[in-house]
Amino acid sequence: MTVLTSKPAVNIRSELADLKKPTGIAGAEMLSATTIVEQAALLGIAPKNIIKNGAMAINQRGSVAFVSDGSTAANTYALDRFKCQTSTALTLLDFTQSQVADGPSGFANCLQVEIDTIEVIAAAGDLFRISHFIEGFDIQGLGWGTSEAKSVTLQFWVNSTVPGTYAMYGHTSNGSTIINFTYTVEQADVWQQVVWVIPPLFTSAIDDDNTAGMELHWVLSAGSSFTGGAAAPVWEGYSDGQIAVGHEVDFGAIDASKFKITGVQLTKGSFPEGVPFEHKSFSDDLQDCRRYFQKYSGGSAIGLLNMGVMNTATNAQFFQSLVVEMRSAPAISSSNFGISTVGGTIAAASEVTVAAASGQFVRVIATIGTNFPVGSNVFPRVPSGATGFAAFDAEL
Repeated sequence: MTVLTSKPAVNIRSELADLKKPTGIAGAEMLSATTIVEQAALLGIAPKNIIKNGAMAINQRGSVAFVSDGSTAANTYALDRFKCQTSTALTLLDFTQSQVADGPSGFANCLQVEIDTIEVIAAAGDLFRISHFIEGFDIQGLGWGTSEAKSVTLQFWVNSTVPGTYAMYGHTSNGSTIINFTYTVEQADVWQQVVWVIPPLFTSAIDDDNTAGMELHWVLSAGSSFTGGAAAPVWEGYSDGQIAVGHEVDFGAIDASKFKITGVQLTKGSFPEGVPFEHKSFSDDLQDCRRYFQKYSGGSAIGLLNMGVMNTATNAQFFQSLVVEMRSAPAISSSNFGISTVGGTIAAASEVTVAAASGQFVRVIATIGTNFPVGSNVFPRVPSGATGFAAFDAEL
């Protein structure tokens, strides 16, 4: 038996015309894109960056030099939210952290660490690294410690005068887990991008509070106490020996060596090829950084804080509202801080302390050696011709 079937006629010309019709914004390109990165770039979408000041635009402190003496470990911020750390075993190493206008395409600035006085790694406990600390509140969306935990992608641009294999690692706030990674700087003085997909952490949750939830550390030099462990490509129980597994460069042993980093981004999700960088406005970046550090700079006879009052003959008291709410009650540091009467008499402050504080305000006490009338109004100032500041610190 023969079965006959029929199909509606197809107008080839009409179908071909339909294929030529517009398909929306970058429609054809979207259809032909083979990766999420290509699609995001076509749409102009940048995933949210968990890192603060990843483009190294904010530099409230200016350049910061550290001179090792073996008694105090370096724990010094320069560019906001990034700092250098050393162990006390390093006794000779001197270095300077600074903001340099020498980033790769798309980045005006970078953080530069330059060696001023070398020190060859000799002791097992020698360690030199750049660190970034992430507040627990900022990474709750990763769902770590649950079955729904998400991967994150860390990406950054790096440039070093010392090629070779470098180690870095992630560390959780509770101190129980670590993950490590190595990357190779292929050529001296050439910018290259590094991408590290960090797998989910299922075993322990990150505290939902204002303490450090996660740490990221770029190792520059490391002794055997930190290199002798096993690789940890997934989150494992913490040990010092896993900090710098595979690290081969003794960066601090080379005179005038320079290590630069910028474009640091941590994004929820797994993106082995990286994703477009989220360029925030300068004001947004600054406000983010002021949650941890606020600096009031003076100049020639410029007031620093609000008007105060002499509560004793040698103690002036000031109340200051902070420009953004800080992570916690801050400490204060100052330089060339003085107290001025309404008539213009200035007395240098021998001590400046925070008497009370919250994340929103501080009460500052400044002690002077000159007697001013109790109850008189005074102003915190920098003496004429001097450079000074008052800074409030609530860093992690």
